[in-house]
Amino acid sequence: MEHRETGEEPSAGHSPLARAALSGAMEAARAMERACGKSHEAQDERQRLYLDSVADLARDLGDDLYSLAQPPNVSANSVLVSAALRAADLATLAACALPELQPPGPEYHRVAASAHAASGAARSLALEYRATDSESGEGYAAYDLRGAEWRASLAARQTDEALQTED
Repeated sequence: MEHRETGEEPSAGHSPLARAALSGAMEAARAMERACGKSHEAQDERQRLYLDSVADLARDLGDDLYSLAQPPNVSANSVLVSAALRAADLATLAACALPELQPPGPEYHRVAASAHAASGAARSLALEYRATDSESGEGYAAYDLRGAEWRASLAARQTDEALQTED
């Protein structure tokens, strides 16, 4: 899939809250890709390869989010669930990449900000799903959303702990 570097807004087919959450998650993916892709002050080859892989994964998640932001050809609620899962994946990826960016520098803080932005997007998308689906407490979608929210919250907590140890 082609990487989207344009600042394109998500489709008008989504609610304002979903558009804002999708836009925030896509920007978090772009920021993370740039931070990890340009972090070639890495101490060794293994660290450089790891950060390059993180940048590639961030780009892939951003591309997925971009695709989900387009006019849905499936139910809008399915899109919200898929987008929440991708945003939670992005938050987790960012939280896991932080230790490789020590000592804290600009890239470290960009990745931490990406973790929080993606975490907030995942939780917002889950709430938007619940606001639009009268049966949101049932089935696989509810299970997936609970998992996305849990992973997003964990990533935010891990990021906060990493930032606190930095002080």
